[in-house]
Amino acid sequence: MWVTEIDYVLNQHYAENITLDELAARVHGSKSHLRHVYKAQTGITPQQKLVTIRLSHAEHQLTNSSHSVAQIGRAVGIPNTAYFIKLFKKHYGVSPLQYRLAN
Repeated sequence: MWVTEIDYVLNQHYAENITLDELAARVHGSKSHLRHVYKAQTGITPQQKLVTIRLSHAEHQLTNSSHSVAQIGRAVGIPNTAYFIKLFKKHYGVSPLQYRLAN
């Protein structure tokens, strides 16, 4: 199944700056077709899935390492710290630091 292959690539390369063009090339399809098929099958875009994967890895690192929030953001593929904090807070309802302190 193509969506499974896309998910595999996203999970393996989440820390990289992977664009929709690069993802499409890796799974042998056009970016518009990939986005359409993926969203039709999963209800979210590949970009949204990638953010979810990155934030899941960040959550794990926040509770299992002493790395700074900036270091974790870079490690999961979101090098802009302010943007990383914004995404994390939108997804989890608290900032990464608040999350770390509560867990």
